[in-house]
Amino acid sequence: MRMILSTFGLVALMFTALSPSAQAASSAWAITDHTRLRLISQTDAIGSEASITLGLHFELDEHWKIYWRSPGDAGFPPSVTLEGSVNAEQATLHWPLPERFSILNFETLGYATEVVVPMTVALNHPGEAVMLKAQVSYLACAEICIPYDAELTLELPAQTASSPAPSAEAHLLNRFQAQVPKPGPSQGLNLERVEFKADGPKADTGTLYITASSTNGFNAPDVYVEGPELLAFAKPRTGISEDGKTAIMEIPFEGLQSLKIPFTDALLTLTLVDAPQEGSVLRGAEFINTQASPASSDTLALADDLPKGLPAGPPLLAMLGLALLGGVILNLMPCVLPVLSIKLLSVVGHGGARPRTVRISFLASAAGIMTSFLVLAAVLIALKGAGLAIGWGIQFQHPWFLVAMALVVTLFACNLW
Repeated sequence: MRMILSTFGLVALMFTALSPSAQAASSAWAITDHTRLRLISQTDAIGSEASITLGLHFELDEHWKIYWRSPGDAGFPPSVTLEGSVNAEQATLHWPLPERFSILNFETLGYATEVVVPMTVALNHPGEAVMLKAQVSYLACAEICIPYDAELTLELPAQTASSPAPSAEAHLLNRFQAQVPKPGPSQGLNLERVEFKADGPKADTGTLYITASSTNGFNAPDVYVEGPELLAFAKPRTGISEDGKTAIMEIPFEGLQSLKIPFTDALLTLTLVDAPQEGSVLRGAEFINTQASPASSDTLALADDLPKGLPAGPPLLAMLGLALLGGVILNLMPCVLPVLSIKLLSVVGHGGARPRTVRISFLASAAGIMTSFLVLAAVLIALKGAGLAIGWGIQFQHPWFLVAMALVVTLFACNLW
């Protein structure tokens, strides 16, 4: 009898674990070749609060990443809309502290392996059931970047008890909520001074100097700078005082000439972080609407004592060698073979011609290629000068650009026929 009761209890427990109410706190996974994404809830039901806490749970293959709210030199962050949802009107994302990825002096900020981006959703009618349809767009990158779109569905019933119980996903969500930096001094980190110096009266570049303090001492401090869109900030050069409690960071940046206001009037958001020591977690504090003052002589003197030697990019000859190798590889790609056939036919067409005519023809082809690239660069510079954010490759995510390219390829194929 005892064995029968134990077996019955075990079966009942299994059915309870597999019941819809136990699974209500998360959506189904949206799976791609390199990522997995789902929506999770902090509670199993809707209480009397005016909002609910959810999370976008990303799992990424090795070497793949997604981006923070301010991605850096490339990329774009995940975005969410709730079109078609019932009793949910607006979603606000809260960003855990990211990692810095530095590749050939390109600086990006994001997440690898796994992250939950907490999300607050405002309710139209607190206390009533919610049916969420979340449309999520994000960019996943490794050696290449792939844009993904996912639609996640999650239903949460109205709570009949006094307050909704934490869900099975609450611990996971809370773990990443604790990594969202709080505004102002936090976790022993504080911002003492923010100063800057332009490289010249009409220069487009300058340097930001940030002095920070830590009650527990710094291990490997860093700062993520967000400002007007056209400003680009490099990785800081850092020096730490002998007692470890003060750090000064020197951050080169560019884009001063694109600002319509003096840099001292620009509003900056500074996220001060310190890398974890063994057995601890990344800690950070966020300082919103911060303004920089002109650098003092004391700050400039301290900055002169910082370790010299910013990471240099590859030398010009190495870059030219890589470009040549890339060109050779590109000429072996199937998509380029039709172009090569046209060029070979053109070369054969010079058979019997005078050497001078052949040389002029090849020089004209090379000049045409260089001119095309210079025109393209001029267009991009003009668009950036007009105040637009320009990044190469982003055009392939625009439907109309893809339609235009399809038409060009079609006309090219007809010409070959």
